[in-house]
Amino acid sequence: MARCGATRPRRRFDDKGEVRQAARYEVTAENQLHRALDSLGMSPTARSKLGLKIARTAGAFDLARHWQEQGDG
Repeated sequence: MARCGATRPRRRFDDKGEVRQAARYEVTAENQLHRALDSLGMSPTARSKLGLKIARTAGAFDLARHWQEQGDG
């Protein structure tokens, strides 16, 4: 059984060639998501703007490593 929408792609335009209202909401939501992710430093560009370096996070606390070390002791 095919999943809903799997047989045909979503259409952003109606038969007259105009943008569907749902597509406008989708684009608005995507833009808001990207702005939120950028403000949280979730992209390389955003991290550089915030002055964060990826190498700096390598020394961050690693919970999995901590648990492993606790189990060995």
